Amino acid sequence: MRVITLSFLITLISNLVISAVIKWEAFAISKSKTYNLSENRMYIGYSNEGIFTTDMGVRGEGECQGIVEISGKKTVSNVMCKYKDQDGDIFFGHFKAISESDINTQGTQSFSIEEGTGKWKELVGEKCIGATSSISTKDLGEGNFKGKLMWAGKCNISDATFERVKNYKKP
Repeated sequence: MRVITLSFLITLISNLVISAVIKWEAFAISKSKTYNLSENRMYIGYSNEGIFTTDMGVRGEGECQGIVEISGKKTVSNVMCKYKDQDGDIFFGHFKAISESDINTQGTQSFSIEEGTGKWKELVGEKCIGATSSISTKDLGEGNFKGKLMWAGKCNISDATFERVKNYKKP
């Protein structure tokens, strides 16, 4: 009975503390260089440039650089992105694959806001999730690829943090 009561309280408190959501959408052009080490193992140098929007009316542009390692069906990625919004505020997002899928085609990633200025300072340390979907990919030869992608993500945050981000005014 104690376990059930404790579980209920933890769930209730979690829902009260983390009840707001910021939703993101992004569209980008990606470039990658693939190094095939063996039939089941490859490294991919990855970059993209694109635009983003949020459901709070914030929009901007960004660029990403990183590496993806695929071994068998396991994908490990380490991608850092720098974003600048229409107000000039900047933030850095760190993306890591959490699925068994190539980042150039589709899959889910966890991401966190590592650093930020202005409104984005409020989100530093927040853990979020997103999903990538390829629109098109062109093989440029010799392991080089260029593609177009769309991405959607969300951050579950407290109502208080959401209000601070949404209502942020530059000093």
